[in-house]
Amino acid sequence: MSMWQESKLPSPGHAYDEQLSGQRTTPIPGEQPSGVYITEIYANDDEWPADKQAELYSYFEIMNTGSEAVDLNGEYDFVYVQRHSAQRMQLTIRQYDEANGRGSGQLNSSDDCVLGPGEVAVVWAYPTGYSGEYDAEQGKGETFPTEADFRAARNISDDVTVFITAENGDLSDRKGGLEIYTEPTGDETRGELVCRYLWNGGQGNDIDLKEGKSVDLKISHEGPLMAVKQMKATPSPGTVSEDQYTFPQGSGDPPTVSLSDSE
Repeated sequence: MSMWQESKLPSPGHAYDEQLSGQRTTPIPGEQPSGVYITEIYANDDEWPADKQAELYSYFEIMNTGSEAVDLNGEYDFVYVQRHSAQRMQLTIRQYDEANGRGSGQLNSSDDCVLGPGEVAVVWAYPTGYSGEYDAEQGKGETFPTEADFRAARNISDDVTVFITAENGDLSDRKGGLEIYTEPTGDETRGELVCRYLWNGGQGNDIDLKEGKSVDLKISHEGPLMAVKQMKATPSPGTVSEDQYTFPQGSGDPPTVSLSDSE
């Protein structure tokens, strides 16, 4: 057997078509996907401060493919996966508020983090654990990067919403993961898994992002594991193509061959 993916979380009872080398084709659903999905991950930032204590501008991109606005914290759970230990860390989506400065301890409000139907947002992995000094011009000084610095560094247009999350600081540039679940109900500890992606920015046969490059993702009709559109892509926060959030055309059934009676 050849390796399909390495260092991934277990998924007992589920096999993807690619693992079966074309011996099975999963039918494509008739309805298009509706929910909040991860469409890009930029975890290996090339914007380092002088003391190299943090990667300042790592982010992930999300899209609401549904027909109604969603409260990101009220309707979904965002989870960071530490792949070396398989531990999960709950992430809170927040508004950026420059008045809170570096935000250590009194982070910005998690209220009104709403994503409209068809909208894309960029979630900045706000490096609150960074204890050094930073200046947007010189890489040193007493100021800490602001949302304006982040937008400028990553070339994000003003019409794209930027949120922050700060529980994990910057995203791990080696092996990490992100998951989105629906909000649990009743006695559930976790809701339904909507999407998941685990990346490798270190070493191995499946490196999908590297310094200064991102991985672009697309929704899979086979299950919650996001498919890769492009590895080691040029970062494009706030820009999503149609093939990333829609299922491909066609039934997904394998082609059939029949003989014609005509001469």
